[in-house]
Order: sequence, then C-alpha cells, then structure tokens
Amino acid sequence: MTVEEFWDKYMNSDVLSLFDDACELFSTDLPDYFIEEYDVEEILLEVRGHQETEKNFDKILEFTDIIKTKQPELYQKLFQYFDDFLIDYYCFKQDAEQVKKAFENFNNNPLQDFEAYLTQLNRVLFYQHTEILEQYVNEESYRSVQESDELMDGDGFDLAFIKMYTTLQRVYESKGKDPDMASFISSMEYYDFEFKDSYVSSLETGLFKPALDAERINDLFKKDKENAFTVIRASFFSYMHSKDIQFYISAKITNTLPSYWHKKNKTAKTTNAFFAIETASFDEFINSFSRVLFSLNESESIAILWGCVYFYEFLYKHNYISHETFENFLQSSKVIKGRIIASYLPDLWKSDFVHIWPKPDCISEVEFIQEHNIFKKSIGLKYKPFSELRAEISDELAKIGELAHHIDEGAKQSSKMDTSLLDTIFNSHTQLAQNAFGVSDEECLRELLRVNEDTDIPYIREEKKVGRNEPCPCGSGKKYKKCCG
Repeated sequence: MTVEEFWDKYMNSDVLSLFDDACELFSTDLPDYFIEEYDVEEILLEVRGHQETEKNFDKILEFTDIIKTKQPELYQKLFQYFDDFLIDYYCFKQDAEQVKKAFENFNNNPLQDFEAYLTQLNRVLFYQHTEILEQYVNEESYRSVQESDELMDGDGFDLAFIKMYTTLQRVYESKGKDPDMASFISSMEYYDFEFKDSYVSSLETGLFKPALDAERINDLFKKDKENAFTVIRASFFSYMHSKDIQFYISAKITNTLPSYWHKKNKTAKTTNAFFAIETASFDEFINSFSRVLFSLNESESIAILWGCVYFYEFLYKHNYISHETFENFLQSSKVIKGRIIASYLPDLWKSDFVHIWPKPDCISEVEFIQEHNIFKKSIGLKYKPFSELRAEISDELAKIGELAHHIDEGAKQSSKMDTSLLDTIFNSHTQLAQNAFGVSDEECLRELLRVNEDTDIPYIREEKKVGRNEPCPCGSGKKYKKCCG
C-alpha cells in the first residue's frame, strides 16, 4: 500500500480498521514528502487513541514499539502521548523497571508537555516508586523547571515538594542516631524553602516525640492552630511510616485538606469541630481535583479520598475527634467512593495504588479485597454507561457490603453530573463553533467529544475530513495547513 492509498483510506474509514496497515506503513522508511505534506502526527495519535478506547492494550504496546524503533524522530515529538500510557500500564503491572524506562523522556524533556510531566510524576509518586523519584527529582531538574521562561513562577513546587519529604523521611529514619534537622533545613534552601522556627519546632515535636494526647493538642490548637496542625501532620507521617507509606504520600494527602477545613470550620475551637466534614461539600471538594472541562485526572481525587481514611483513622485513634465525627466521615467517604467508582469504572485500574497501600484498620478485609477486584477488573471494561457495565462487577458488588449501595447511588448522581457537564460544553463552545464552521449544536458536540449517540459504536467520520494540502473551507484561498488547520 502506498502512502497515498493509506492516507485516502485513513480519511474515509474507521481508524480501528487501519491498525495492521498503520503498523506495516510505519515499519518502513517513510518518504520525506509524506511526513511534510500529510498529517502524520495526527495519524499516530488517532491510531494509538482508538486502540486505547477499545482497551486493545497489546496493540498499543506493539504500535508504540514500532514507532519508537522505526520512527524515533516522530516518537520524540510525541513521546508524552505514548509514554503516559506506558507509565499507567506498567505501574498497574507493578513493573518498576519498565516504569523507569517510560519516565526517562519526561525527565529529559519536562517542558515538552509540563502538565503531562506533572501528571506522570504524581503517578510514580502514588505508586511509591521512590527510587525513580530520588533519581529524577534533584537540583538539576528543579532548577530547569523553576528558571524556565516557558513556565510560571512556582511551577517547580511539585519537585521541591517531593524533595522536601524524601529528605525529611531520611532524617526521620536516622532518629535513633541524632536527627540532623539543621542539615535538612540547609539542603532545602536550594529548593527555595524558608522555614519558620516555630514550624521546625512543631515538626520535630510531631516526628520525634510521642504523639501528644488530645487535651494537650486542643490546648495548643486554641493558642496556635497552624502549629497544632503541623504537630498533628508530623505525627501522622510517623504513623503512616509504620505502615510502610512514604512521607510524600502522607504529605500529599494532608497538604490538600486544610483548604476544606479552613473554609468550612474556620471558627472551630477544638480539633473535633475543625476536622468535621459534611458529605455534600466534601464531595464537591474531592471532585474539584479531578473534573476540569475537557480534562479528567481522577487519580488525584482517588488518592486524596482514599488517603483521608488513614488520616481520620489516625485522628480517632488519638482521640482528636469523637466517635461520632469519625463514623460520619466513614459514612461520607463511602458515599463519595461510590460516586467515584461508578463515574470512573473503566479507568479505575490507573489508580490501583490505593490497594498497594496497606488496608486501613477501619476498612473490612472483605470490602478491601472486593474493591481491589473491581479496580483490577476495570482494565478490561469498555467505555459504556455504568448500567451496562454493572453486570461485569456483580460478583464483587454482591460481596462488598454497604459500599455496593453507594456505588449504585453514585451511578445515578454521576449521570446527573455528566448531563450538567455537557450543558456547560454547549453553553461555552457551541455558539462559537456554529459561527465559525456553520454546524449545528449536535454536530459540534459530537465533534468535541468524539463519540456517537450510541457509545458502543466506534467514532467514524460521516464527512470527508479536509486534507492539509486541500483548499481551506473558510474560503481564504490558502491551503488548509496554512490557514485554519
């Protein structure tokens, strides 16, 4: 098949049917004019993307290997769209060596797609690949990001955050000797940290002394809420370390929560009142980490919510919150977990790190195992409505207990939220698109979301796509690639 024949087929056929042809074409030396004159990058992304939508992961691995070995220049231009999948996939498979290989391009070229870089850095963090983090997060990587003219001031915070807590953990682990906090503080200056003396003192109290009892914590809380929370957080790090959870995970969990507590319980005078939650507002808070228009990062929400369970368990064990506050949190967390599981069911495998983390004491063995089974099974579940997928996890739901009810209720809530999201898309974008391209709202939405009304049918273009070298449909007289393309 010539490149022209392939292009014609690509323009007028279902992309899924082109996989073998694409593998054959890209295994050969491509003529220069093909790369220059045709949308080769689009072909690569659509072939890879459609296979992921269909959960044909073996084909993604095959295609990725072909592009990587036979078309290395093209691969380097687009590595983030291939290596992001490899990191997700090999993290799930718990293949640390392959994860490390897949992260190398992100480390060497963080600015090529900085948001993708941070997403995958967090993925490596959530799966506790500490060796990878320690190798790739260093002074050089931090400075290259922090001083880049392409990024905003402070974009290096994520790297500094990781470095701070990996270093702090090393200090903590040497506590049997003589914890060298002075060296820790000095080493953090390069990462632009400046610590107040009161913060360091509170950190040392929480890390190196027995946990304060509830009465002493509440006395401190009334006088100095900020430092009381620092003591609690540091004690929590120690608690989690005993469960083989790294400091940077504990910090990730507790760094995000204060914005909720301060907003809702700002005037609270006790730890019990301060850490109390309300289901609807807490669900909105958790959901805010994952749902941004045209961008979903459910792993962030999952890490924070599932991680909260450890924190509230810690608070309860130390009598910092009452039994009622703790039980209210557990009930709310199940409600929100139900929504998340129902909303993101086909993608849950990407967040299976929550089952590599040890089981919280307050979660039953049965619930933990059956939930884990759902996450593992999700790697093979197609992108369909929950109502069609429910039968695939019916065995787990029958055994998981109360959480099954919340998953079913979460599916109903998720459906309403998705409808609201589509309304937002219509309101924000369809009028603009209609003016620019002369298409209806329905056609515009289908192009934006790349789905058919029947979600079981792969997306197939109904009209011929404009070629890069064809006249631009706007009427300018220019080639499409030189105009609206």
